[in-house]
Amino acid sequence: MDFRKVTAIFRPERLEAVEERLRMLSVPGVSVTKVKGFGEYANFYESDWMCTHVRVEVFIGAHKAEEIAEAIMEAAHTGVEGDGIVAVLPVESVYHIRTNVLDELGSMGIDAGFEHTPFREVTCFSPDGTPREFRSEKPLFYLVRRGGEAGCLDTSLKQQALDAGVEIRFGETLHRLPRGGIVTQGPRRADAIAAGYLFETDMADAAYAVVSDQLAPKGYAYLLVCKGRATLASCLFDDFHNERRYLERCVEFFTEKVGVSMKNPRRFGGGGNFSLPRTARKGNILYAGESAGFQDPLFGFGIRWAVISGAEAGRALADNDPARYEKVWKQRLRAYHQTSATNRWFYERLGDRGYAAAMRNFQEGRDVRNWLQSAYAPGLWKRAWYHLVSSRRYKPLLQVHEDCDCTWCRCKRHMQTA
Repeated sequence: MDFRKVTAIFRPERLEAVEERLRMLSVPGVSVTKVKGFGEYANFYESDWMCTHVRVEVFIGAHKAEEIAEAIMEAAHTGVEGDGIVAVLPVESVYHIRTNVLDELGSMGIDAGFEHTPFREVTCFSPDGTPREFRSEKPLFYLVRRGGEAGCLDTSLKQQALDAGVEIRFGETLHRLPRGGIVTQGPRRADAIAAGYLFETDMADAAYAVVSDQLAPKGYAYLLVCKGRATLASCLFDDFHNERRYLERCVEFFTEKVGVSMKNPRRFGGGGNFSLPRTARKGNILYAGESAGFQDPLFGFGIRWAVISGAEAGRALADNDPARYEKVWKQRLRAYHQTSATNRWFYERLGDRGYAAAMRNFQEGRDVRNWLQSAYAPGLWKRAWYHLVSSRRYKPLLQVHEDCDCTWCRCKRHMQTA
């Protein structure tokens, strides 16, 4: 979202009236501070000419900034000299100190009515099989189920869309969007793949991971157990053709280490691409999620970025301002994607010896969530490294051609065969 900061300085006795007006406008948050100063009006009865006022600050979407400013001016007005000022300022980026994904979903109007189990601990094995416990005071992640069953993420989002009046048509494939729309279909290239099993089990709830090029080249393998269901997978970033062999090695490894018990196993697989596009907009057609390459290059996580980009794309079209989406995704996602791609470049050069050393050197008792936040925090040197080195690996898949309404452009191919 394109944000503005509305700052108002006015008489303290008008604060209650201003707060009431802001509540009526459903402002999501406001900061109030006591300030002293002088401008065109000065208090000549004081030695320093200072007047006591209050300062109100509101961060709000650009489309509502003027309405908020006008409401404050009306509520704070007394008609006496020295009433104060109101300023509307552009905001380059907004970051929430709280990073709980459930709060983030709520800010987008999504109800977390699906099953979500918090995990604060993961057991990670080094390449030689040595276990290490990593813990976090706050939830490290929430485990959700995918699919069409009750309680699954997909089912919950579908129902919320239907309740909002959305018409869903299944079984229809659209290759063109002449009136515009949002494209979210999966990647057209695999920079990483996951191969695994879904199964039932009597194992206790737990999260396990292993970093080893013998089990998942340049990636990782994991076993997640929750409420009698489990997922075991190898996430490969290299040597895709041997994914069956790596998966079976993972089954053997976890069976030996934690005693895997699989009932009714079902194979699954998937892929992802990490090619950040130059633009995710083609006229009134907006690309979100994996279709735009909005996926974490380091570990391949994608649900959070898919929801963020999809919600922002929908908001931009609903406001009849598709151009805003281009600015918003670059503000909210680009720096984190570039940071993650830089992290991946270094990760791939560790090898088994590097993985083992990194685990040994991790400070005992350190909160792993805080460490991950630091690793994913954008920085100048990470961005520079991305542009100089890391970006060369991921060539953009999304090609935009003028006067084209294809979801994935076929115009160039048609012109070549004409």
